[in-house]
Amino acid sequence: MASRDHPNYPPLLPRAVLQQPLRPFPHVLRQELTQQLQRRPCEITRAFLATVNLNLLFGSPAEEQRLVHTRLRGLSPRALTQLAQACTAALRQWRTTSGRPVARQEGVIITRSAHTRQLALERDSQMCVLTREPRPEVAHIIAYSLGRHAGALDQTMPNVMAFLEMFAGPGVVNNINNYLMRPTACGESQINRVENLLCLAPGIHHLFGSGIFVLEPVGDPLSTLRDNREVLTSYQVRFSWLTENRPSVENPERQDSWDLEQLLDPGIPMSEEDDPIISMTHIIRNILQHPHGPRLPRRLRIEPVETGFIFTLSTSDPVRHPLPHPDLLVLHAAVMRVVRAAGMSLVQEDPEWDSPEGSDVSDTVTSVDMNYSLDRFLRDNGEGPEPPV
Repeated sequence: MASRDHPNYPPLLPRAVLQQPLRPFPHVLRQELTQQLQRRPCEITRAFLATVNLNLLFGSPAEEQRLVHTRLRGLSPRALTQLAQACTAALRQWRTTSGRPVARQEGVIITRSAHTRQLALERDSQMCVLTREPRPEVAHIIAYSLGRHAGALDQTMPNVMAFLEMFAGPGVVNNINNYLMRPTACGESQINRVENLLCLAPGIHHLFGSGIFVLEPVGDPLSTLRDNREVLTSYQVRFSWLTENRPSVENPERQDSWDLEQLLDPGIPMSEEDDPIISMTHIIRNILQHPHGPRLPRRLRIEPVETGFIFTLSTSDPVRHPLPHPDLLVLHAAVMRVVRAAGMSLVQEDPEWDSPEGSDVSDTVTSVDMNYSLDRFLRDNGEGPEPPV
């Protein structure tokens, strides 16, 4: 497997999380936090409920898991509510579609890169990788909005930092900082690197950014890299629809039926037939034909894309046109499962990354703007001002 020094594909996630379903925190911990909530009583958010029950922390080193669990146990109900609201803000920022922002604070603002955009288009043959439609958009796997300011997440995106530490562990946060957020010699982040880009048709781009479907590597493509000189020329990807969660038990006393004074029951996924978005959405993939072969009838030139559909990402020039980093697809899929379980799939629109030059773009403002890292939440211990309603 590639080492941490590989120029294109350093491992970003613990290998134990690959091909594994997301897992909840230990039952005892969720029970203790539930008791904390009910003593006050106070409510958390669906984003926090989903994160506690669906996360990648189980793959982190044991000491990282103990650290996060111990920190959470030290939270007062008030601080727990603040952290829950920060998770909501983080997921809003994560699912924002890529855009060209204007400055709102001091620091380097990363604008779109026409160079890397063109490299992605060349790599993907000017087609959507999923549907093979022409004239695609260039989409970021890890949202462009997260790397608009160069620098570590604890300084540029503290809500995302707090969420990711709890969701995947401090080690993963450090890896993402080094791979995508760390300033280059020019003072820019690396959010626009080709390994973070995919060509998707406009409608497909929207569904991908909303978490309606995910693309996940089959197996561990990095396991084929024996040293830092080897490159990826292709790997398989699996398509999956993601359905929204519904309450496990309907509660006639609550209008939305969600019990947000507990962390034991995150609800259950709907079926694809019951999901209001997926049941009305159909994706078709064009089958490429040999230019000199016989022209097939339309019914033989398309195929439906459904959960479990597998296709191949490939590049003819892995040095100039490297493939997307498989671990970024895994991380995106994991976070989008939380987004869907939390009922937050409506994308916060930011103008498209490849919008015309000179467009005046306003930053998206979330309803919660708390400059806390997870450490700050735990040090605060609920003694600060009341969390916003």
